[in-house]
Amino acid sequence: MALRREQIEDAVREHMRAESERDMGFLRHQLVEDVDYDIRTMSHPDDPTPYGHFRGSETYIGMWDALHEIFSSYTIEIEDTIVLEERSAAFVRLQITAVPYEEWNGLPAGEPVRWWPCAICEFDDNSEMTRETVWGSAPPFLAGYQRMLEYQRELRGGDGERG
Repeated sequence: MALRREQIEDAVREHMRAESERDMGFLRHQLVEDVDYDIRTMSHPDDPTPYGHFRGSETYIGMWDALHEIFSSYTIEIEDTIVLEERSAAFVRLQITAVPYEEWNGLPAGEPVRWWPCAICEFDDNSEMTRETVWGSAPPFLAGYQRMLEYQRELRGGDGERG
């Protein structure tokens, strides 16, 4: 039986709460084992392995573990939710405020950083997340940029000359 609007809203709210509060136990419980995580970030059109697509709940948790090593806090606030009941999904606009432990991409340690990403979260009939697609999140956007630089080095054979 498909989820009702209220169930989808609750699933999204609890998902964002768990990410914000570092509740990895809840996320492990909510994510299906082969959850699909697609982060839309910049990439080179020819790159066969661009940054940003992961599959599996442990890989998803590992990404959050890595973020927790970078940021002392990572607060997620939901600004808007549009429920897509026919897909058991919701489109959410978020505000994220994070504080890096150390200098991060030229930004000082201990100073808050803010960005406004959005996501579509999809759920099965048990309110378990099957897929999340994210746009505009700063850490993966910057990781995508780094992958683009790496790909350019690979094309040039690592020496700056096109190979």
